[in-house]
Amino acid sequence: MRFLNNIRRLIMTITSTLFLFLFLPLTLLGYYLMRKELKNAFLLLASIIFYFLSDPNSIWIIVVSIAANYLLGLGIGHNVKNAAEQSDDKIKSGYMTIAKVLLIIGLIFNFGMLFYYKYTGFAVKTINSLFRLDFELPIIGLPIGISFFTFRTASYLLDIYWNTSPAQKNPINAALYISFFPQVTMGPITKYSDFEGQFGSRKFDADMFADGLKQIVLGLFKKVVFANGLGTMVDYIFDMPHSERTVVMAWLGIIGYLVQLYYDFAGYSDMAIGLGKLFGFNTPKNFDYPYASKSVAEFWNRWHITLGTWLKDYIYTPVFRSLQGKKKISIYWCDIIALFAVWLFSGAWHGSAWSFIAWGLYQFAFIAFERTIEYKQKQRRKKLGLKKQPETKLHKLLSHIYFILVLIIGQIMFRIEGFWNFFPYAGGMFGIGANGFINTNTVFNWSQNAVLLIVGIIFCFPVAKKLNELCDKYAALGSVRMIVRPLFYAAVAVIAVSFVFTSTYSAFIYAQF
Repeated sequence: MRFLNNIRRLIMTITSTLFLFLFLPLTLLGYYLMRKELKNAFLLLASIIFYFLSDPNSIWIIVVSIAANYLLGLGIGHNVKNAAEQSDDKIKSGYMTIAKVLLIIGLIFNFGMLFYYKYTGFAVKTINSLFRLDFELPIIGLPIGISFFTFRTASYLLDIYWNTSPAQKNPINAALYISFFPQVTMGPITKYSDFEGQFGSRKFDADMFADGLKQIVLGLFKKVVFANGLGTMVDYIFDMPHSERTVVMAWLGIIGYLVQLYYDFAGYSDMAIGLGKLFGFNTPKNFDYPYASKSVAEFWNRWHITLGTWLKDYIYTPVFRSLQGKKKISIYWCDIIALFAVWLFSGAWHGSAWSFIAWGLYQFAFIAFERTIEYKQKQRRKKLGLKKQPETKLHKLLSHIYFILVLIIGQIMFRIEGFWNFFPYAGGMFGIGANGFINTNTVFNWSQNAVLLIVGIIFCFPVAKKLNELCDKYAALGSVRMIVRPLFYAAVAVIAVSFVFTSTYSAFIYAQF
C-alpha cells in the first residue's frame, strides 16, 4: 500500500520520473501497437489511469462528469437537430426550449460541482465574517483539474447547443475530450469544436512527433530549471516577515515570481502541447511572449491564450450580444459591461479568495481604461478626418514601462497570501515599512539567483524567435543552425532529466487553480 501511495504521489505531475520513464513510454507503445479503431479507447483508458494515480479519491467525480455531460450532450444535440429540420416556428421553438433547459441543467451541474468543491469553504467563511456566525467550515478536498475540465464540459454542451459542433454519439470520444491526460489537470483549455474534428483523422506524422518531443524537452527544462530554481528564492522572500524585507528584496521577490510563473505555466503548456502531438492531436498555442506586451489588453491576448479564447467565446460574446441593440446601451458600454463580466468571472475562477476577486477587477480597470482611451482617440480621428499614425519608438517604450508597472503591482495580488498582505508588500517596494534599502541577506539572495534570473528574463522575450528569423534570412546562419539545433536539444534534454532526478518535488503553480 505504501508503494502504491508513493506511485500516486510521484505520477501526479508530468515532470515526475514515473510519468516520463514509465507511464509515457508504455502509453506510447500501447497506442502505436493498437489498431486504429481502438486508439481512442486506449487513450481514454490511459487518461483514466493517469487521473486515478493523480487523485484517486476524486476519480468518481470525473467519471460522473463524463457520464452526465455525454447524456446531456445527446439530449441537447437531438433537440437542436430536430429544431433545424422543422419549418414550423412553434415546433422549432419547442425543441429549442427543451435544448435550452438541458443546457441550463448541464451548466448548473458543472459549475455547481465546481462551486461546491472550490468555493464552499470560502462562502461559509465569508458568511461567518459578515453575519458573525459560527458555521463549521467543511473540509472539502479540491479535485485535481476540476477548474479546467469544467471549462471543457461547458464548452462541449455550449458548442452543441449553438450548433457549432454535433453531439458526440461515441461515448469514448466524448470521454476522451473531457479527460485527455496531457490537458486534464492544467489545460490548455481546448474547445470541443477544435478537438472534435481530430478524433478519427489522426495519422502518424514523423515531423509532428519530433516537434512534440522538442516541445516536451523545452517545457520540462523551463519547469525544472527556471521555475523550480527561482521558486525557492520567491517562496523565501514572500514568506518572510514584512519588517525584515528590504526594498530591493521586495522587488527581487516579485520580479522573480513573474519569471517563475511564466516558466512554470509556459513549461507545462509546452509539455501538454508536445504530448498531444505524440498522439496526433494539434493543440492551440497557449503563450506568445506575453511580457513583450505594451498594454494589459495585449498581455491577455498573449498569456494563457486558450483561457482568453474561452472567456471571449463563452462569456464576453454572449454578454455583449445580449446587450447589443438595446436602445439605452451604446456599443462602448456593451463592451465595458462584457469585460466586467469576464474579469469578475476570471478572478473568481482563479481562486477562492478576495485577493483573486480584487486581482480580476484590477485587470478589468486597466483594460477598461485602455479601451476608453482607444475609443476616445478613434472618435477624435473620425471627427477630424485623421488616420491612425504608427507608434514612435518612444511611445512603445513608455507603453511597455506602463504595462510592466501595472503587471508587477497586479501580480502581487496573485501571489500574496491574504488580501491585506498586499499593502505591506507593495508598500515595502517603495520603502514604506521596509527594512532599509538593501542588506547582506538581499545581496546573498541576489548572488545565488542572479544568473538564473537574468537569463530567464532575457528569454521571456522573443530572443529565440529573432535568432530563428536571422537564420531563415541568411543561408550561412541556417547551416550553422542545422548543426547546433540537435546539439542544443540534446543538451537541454540531459540537463532537464538530470534536474528531474536530483531536484526535490515541486508542484506546478497552476495546479492549485
